[in-house]
Formats: sequence, C-alpha cells, structure tokens
Amino acid sequence: MEDYRARLEDELIERMIDPETGQIRPEYANDPELSQYAEWAQARYDARVVDNAIDVLNDPNSTPEEKRTATDTIDSFDEIRAMRREADRLSPDVEPAIDQELEERTDGIRDAMVSTTSEASFGSPS
Repeated sequence: MEDYRARLEDELIERMIDPETGQIRPEYANDPELSQYAEWAQARYDARVVDNAIDVLNDPNSTPEEKRTATDTIDSFDEIRAMRREADRLSPDVEPAIDQELEERTDGIRDAMVSTTSEASFGSPS
C-alpha cells in the first residue's frame, strides 16, 4: 500500500508541477476542483528539493561546489518549516516525525554552517 501511495504521489507531482520552473502548471493553479491538489503537490515538491539539498550537504563525497549549490537552495527557501507544515496541513496523514526530523537536520546543518563561518572568520578557539 505504501508503494502505491508513493507512486501516486510521484505521478501527481509530475503532472501538476512544471519541472523547469518548479511551480504549479497554469492549468491546475486556478482550477477550482484541482487547485488544492496542486498546492499539495507544490508543497511536497518543495520539501523534496530541500531534502535533496540536505542529503548533498550531509554527503562527505559532495564537492564544495555541490555543497555551495545545496546551501543556496536551502537559503532560497526562507521558511522551510512553514513549507513542511503546509504540506502536512494539506496531507494530514503525513507523520509529524518527518517534519521533526527535517527540523533537526536543518538546525544541525545551519549550526555547522555558522560554526564553520565563525571559525573561518575568527579562527578556531584555542
């Protein structure tokens, strides 16, 4: 059943989100019957983009350029938590633990980025 749900989710996202822009396709954006599904697909698509960027940052084999791009991607989503909450609101059966895990991973990455930036600017504490 979970496999079927994942395939259905993938298909909805593929159908409703333009992969070139990452935005809802116009034919779904203003459709009174499908716009709610399109908003859900947008929130899930955005969450996947952020999750992929976090995976790149956590991968020790990622190049500095890949990490820089991933950081830029995360920074372009000013309200990651709000985005996840919106996805959960539109899909209430999504586990709250997923949101908690993303928050913890994101907080850890941001803390590491601040620590690295501080050490580069001011030197390592002695």
